[in-house]
Amino acid sequence: MNIYETFLNHSQFQTPKMKLSEKIIKIETEKGYTQEEAANLANIPLDLFVQLELGGEDIHLMYYINTIAKLKGI
Repeated sequence: MNIYETFLNHSQFQTPKMKLSEKIIKIETEKGYTQEEAANLANIPLDLFVQLELGGEDIHLMYYINTIAKLKGI
């Protein structure tokens, strides 16, 4: 069981930032990146990447969008 199956299928995780967090985790998992690799690819510090995965409400929306774009290779 992975983090997606454990946490993100529950309705309490349906805030806009949590939905973006879910996309980040899904891309990371599909491409087989470690957190460190994904953070490096997104060109952000690891601690910020972890906060994005957790759906941190105090993180600016542009970090979510930019991280998703860089992980997808856009």
